[in-house]
Amino acid sequence: MKRLGLGLLLGIIGTVLTAIAIWLTVTYTGAYNIAASAQHTDAVRWTLDTTMRRSVERRAGDVVLPESFPDESHR
Repeated sequence: MKRLGLGLLLGIIGTVLTAIAIWLTVTYTGAYNIAASAQHTDAVRWTLDTTMRRSVERRAGDVVLPESFPDESHR
């Protein structure tokens, strides 16, 4: 029973280390095209969109809105 637990633990650690190695390889080699002219994969699009929305939500509470906005003709 101990061997099964140890094997499972080593398998999990190996999987995590492999995922990190792949992530770092893609990041540092520039293998993924992040150009705005190219469509992102669904997972990347979801990650970027979720990160942007959560970041704005977290910081929007500190923003003080003006009572009114200047008229465009006064510029």
